[in-house]
Amino acid sequence: MKQNIFQTYDKNPEKFADFQVPEGLPYPIPEHLSNRAKARLAQPARHMDYPAPGDAKTWGMLKTMTGQALTAFYDDFDFPIDEKLETIAGVPTYVLHDSEVTVTDETPLYIDVHGGALIFGQGEAAATMAKPTAMMTGYLVWAPDYQMPPESPFPAGLNDVFALYKEALKTRPASKIVVGGQSAGGNLAAALVLKLKAEGLPLPGVLVLDMPELDLAETGDSFETLKVAAANSLETLRDVNVMYAAGEDLKNPLISPLYGNVTGFPPTFLHSGTRDLFLSNTVRMHAKLSEADVDARLFVSEATPHGWFGGSAEDDQYLNTLGKFLSERMK
Repeated sequence: MKQNIFQTYDKNPEKFADFQVPEGLPYPIPEHLSNRAKARLAQPARHMDYPAPGDAKTWGMLKTMTGQALTAFYDDFDFPIDEKLETIAGVPTYVLHDSEVTVTDETPLYIDVHGGALIFGQGEAAATMAKPTAMMTGYLVWAPDYQMPPESPFPAGLNDVFALYKEALKTRPASKIVVGGQSAGGNLAAALVLKLKAEGLPLPGVLVLDMPELDLAETGDSFETLKVAAANSLETLRDVNVMYAAGEDLKNPLISPLYGNVTGFPPTFLHSGTRDLFLSNTVRMHAKLSEADVDARLFVSEATPHGWFGGSAEDDQYLNTLGKFLSERMK
């Protein structure tokens, strides 16, 4: 596992050297954070009005713009990555690995399911969001460009990830496969494990839930208590969640894995931040896993908003900790 990949591959380490926290913010910014982290927290709150489900033109424009923004998230970093787009089990999938690593049949495989509120992150953005995983782990990474609403609501995306995992089992034993995802990707990763249990298929060696969207009913405490502090990274997704569920109960465990039976889950690493709107999702899932005697590790990053800081030293601290967890369990 590589350490401190953002600091190592930063093309412009002095970019935020002169950053000063502006006055008049609706919340304080801790002084001990790096300047890159402070700059992220100083961004203004964002609000998005979603088009009607049948407005294909506006959805297309919105998805393209959001995908471009997600792709630009790591523009400051020059990761040496080998990348190609393949169709695996009928699913467009970005295949990535650290170009400094020789991949063999013995190399672990990481299925990295992209975030994006279950509606965004298609195309090249799916690959971009998987690059830190490929760099940190040295594993072979499959990043599926799964189907999403409004054209393809539940269970299309989950079925794509399920098909991809079954194909992965043809290449490696389950113990050599990691399934993980950030935000919406964490939803699909956890739902996949529930589906694998129901189908009697072998479970992955490790599950990674990074700021996961596990409760589409949004019942947790942080959805209320972090409204202001989280507003510049994420706001309620209730309207989108209803569209994704397509008439199904939002507490259906395959839609909101927090309500599923987690007995027998694989070793699980969970991550959130103290300014992540989904903090409650993560800590509740960790408590549930712990009660079921699952090997579960919870890492909560100081002041971190949903989606990380965008390559700060604080983000490296999370990835370093995750890397250690993987090294200890993927032997």
